[in-house]
Amino acid sequence: MAKDPKSIVRQIKRDIKITELAEEHGISLTRISSGNFTHRCTCPNPNHKMGNENTDSLYIDAINNNYYCYGCSSNNSCIDFYMICNNNISFSEAVSVLSEYIEFDDTIKDNTNNFDNFTTKLEISRIVFNYCQSNKGRVRDFAKLSIKLDEIFDDIKPNDYKKMSSLKKKIKKYLERRYRA
Repeated sequence: MAKDPKSIVRQIKRDIKITELAEEHGISLTRISSGNFTHRCTCPNPNHKMGNENTDSLYIDAINNNYYCYGCSSNNSCIDFYMICNNNISFSEAVSVLSEYIEFDDTIKDNTNNFDNFTTKLEISRIVFNYCQSNKGRVRDFAKLSIKLDEIFDDIKPNDYKKMSSLKKKIKKYLERRYRA
């Protein structure tokens, strides 16, 4: 059965991480906590300063799997990132290559058995962000918490629903105790 091109693109954007593409292309990433951004690197766009970029002007949001370069305004998804890493190949060429990286799953996933950690990471990020918005004077506290959470996330195995759910509850309780409105 042929796959719908839109569903292929959606699955690529969901399954292929920009940070992994950067590492695969030999791009050195620096871990940061600046707004929604989690990493930064030198922009691989060959049109950025005619390929002579020396500063880390490209910022990656690993949670939402997108990026933005403050030097050349290149931005968007893992597909766009792959395109600039490969001398601005076409969108269709990038999708063709990246589709080989993923396994297509036509079955409906049961959230309790095949849980995607990404969903809970996103929920935790939103919880932390909401507390940060209501406690603007404590931005450093939330930046430190974000960095600590990244380290914790790295130690949790994929599809470990129990651990992710437990972490979410702990974070909620911690924030409620620490930052009572």
